[in-house]
Amino acid sequence: MSDPKYAAQTAPSIPSFADLLTPKQASEMTGHPETVLAVYRSRRKTGRSPDAGPEFVKVGREVFYARDAVRAYLAGKRG
Repeated sequence: MSDPKYAAQTAPSIPSFADLLTPKQASEMTGHPETVLAVYRSRRKTGRSPDAGPEFVKVGREVFYARDAVRAYLAGKRG
């Protein structure tokens, strides 16, 4: 008997380090101050605004933004 709950799932794609931006770099790209990006991360994490700001990843305690996620955020904001 096969339970789909225990079926193997593919791992989410993880961007390479070359495609990751620091908060400062993401700030320069979006035009938002780093403090605003921190507020957006907090809103995403708590679920209050799951679509606030670009998606981010954490590596240890450090925060990074995938370049494609920042581009998608900017495209959605303009369109």
